[in-house]
Amino acid sequence: MPPRRNPVREGGEGTSNDNNVNQQDALNRMLDILQQQQQAMQQQQQTHTEQMEQLLAMRQQPPPPSPQHRNDAVERFRKMNPQEFSGGVNPMKAEEWIKSLEAIFEYLHFNDNERVSCAIFMLTTDARTWWESARVTVDVPTLTWVKFKEMFYNKYFTADVKARKIQDFLELKQNGMSVGEYVRRFEQGCRFVPFIAEDENLKKNRFLTGLNPRVRSMVRMSAANTFPEMVDKALLADEDQKEISKEIQQKRQTFKSGTSSSGPLRRALPRNFNRSGGPGSARAVRPTPYTPRLLPGSQPRPMLGNQPRCNKCGRFHTGECPPDLRTCYICHKQGHIASNCPQVQKRGPGRVPARVYTMTQEEADRKDSTVICGNVSFLGLVTYVLIDSGATHSFISKTLVESLGIKPETLAVGYLIVVPSG
Repeated sequence: MPPRRNPVREGGEGTSNDNNVNQQDALNRMLDILQQQQQAMQQQQQTHTEQMEQLLAMRQQPPPPSPQHRNDAVERFRKMNPQEFSGGVNPMKAEEWIKSLEAIFEYLHFNDNERVSCAIFMLTTDARTWWESARVTVDVPTLTWVKFKEMFYNKYFTADVKARKIQDFLELKQNGMSVGEYVRRFEQGCRFVPFIAEDENLKKNRFLTGLNPRVRSMVRMSAANTFPEMVDKALLADEDQKEISKEIQQKRQTFKSGTSSSGPLRRALPRNFNRSGGPGSARAVRPTPYTPRLLPGSQPRPMLGNQPRCNKCGRFHTGECPPDLRTCYICHKQGHIASNCPQVQKRGPGRVPARVYTMTQEEADRKDSTVICGNVSFLGLVTYVLIDSGATHSFISKTLVESLGIKPETLAVGYLIVVPSG
């Protein structure tokens, strides 16, 4: 007999499929609920973290000062005699005002709120008007000192002004300034060029470039290694130059007045007397000129002042002609000088190089000139002379020779004279 089959209920297979669908839907709903719970937990954790950060920030930031505390800070600030600021177009004045306030703030250990409050308190006239318009754009209770300075500089120290200050610093030269004034302006300009101020080598090179050549050469020859040492050497060099110029100027004035440091250069004149014989007369008494006695049949001799020319030696003197005791420094014999030495005449004329210093009248009258010139009594005649300590020879003009009545002599050696005119 064939095996029997178990009877199958009608509709049994459909019921099994429905159960599977219901289980899958329930599982999906549970997954959705878990995801929502996880997202909620993450959001709650993030909110908790933000709250903790805000709490820590509130603990680190000091609480806003009470009105009484703010008034106490202002009173302490006013006792330091701060400067008021009224505005204007001078950017350096605005910069100096901020620097003066910061020095007081550092001394009193003020926080941002106290600094801003005190700075606003010192604004007057035009600056107060500017602040009344600018305060509507910020939250004053939370305004920091850095933000206040930014607003202040945008008004009174603009970018184009700062660019001009940088250009002025890069072109700064000492010229007619003292080294002290040059150092002051140099340090002011360093604030606008931090890349130079913070580099020691760039700062030293820029400082040297602006010095005058004489001071710069003395600083370079010194052993200055740091910028402060370089400033000290420059100040000392400047003082030395002032002393040298002062000494030269005194010598020039002395020679112009006809006197030197060792005594008068002009011949002493007799004191003037009035008709009664007492001193104080403003009218000078001219001395009686010397008139030599002439022998019968003799001719009058040339005169230099009150001294006649000697027919024997050719010089100007009175009385008997003294014996010629001059000694030649070539052959060391008496009776002649080197220009008339027989030994030199045998050798023949030679050439000796000579240096002479010349200048124009404009150069002689300059106050800053290092040349010494003035009036000197020469053979009884007041003569204008130029003195050069580096010259090897002295020269006299032909006109002056004729005025003095000096007899020229031919030298045994020749001289090659080079003058600027060629």
